[in-house]
Amino acid sequence: MRGRDVLVTGSDYDLTTIGVPADEARFIETLKLTATQIASVYGIPPEMIGGETGSSMTYANVEQQAINFVSYTLRPWLVRVEEAVTALMPRPQYARFNVDAIIRGDLLTRMQAHEIATRVGVETNDEARALEDRAPLTPEQLAAWQSQYRAGASSLSTRDATGGTE
Repeated sequence: MRGRDVLVTGSDYDLTTIGVPADEARFIETLKLTATQIASVYGIPPEMIGGETGSSMTYANVEQQAINFVSYTLRPWLVRVEEAVTALMPRPQYARFNVDAIIRGDLLTRMQAHEIATRVGVETNDEARALEDRAPLTPEQLAAWQSQYRAGASSLSTRDATGGTE
């Protein structure tokens, strides 16, 4: 018992050990291989359906894997749907999927991207807020923000009371 062995006493008890036969263990490994093969056929990261990648995952390549999933798995199908819906719409309207939420980066990276985009005029503050699921600032909130952060506000586009940019 000190060696963590099972102790069976008496003549009316039988000890039967439970184990997995070698051929059944190989079958279980084959199931993992099959999941990996299926993932390969459909362009899905293997670990999303129970397969194995054969390497360890780190934070940096998890984000890259999401980008690859959108680019190589979803995008071909999304383009087909976009084209079909666009064909039904009057010109010059068109349909496009926004997959940014799927490949959304970490908070710091997103904030840096918004800061650069607003500084160079690619997006407005309201557009950046919309991408972060935040409502536009009211004129009162904008005035308070500008008075508190005047130095940073000078390089960013601002809204006037009518919603236009100054």
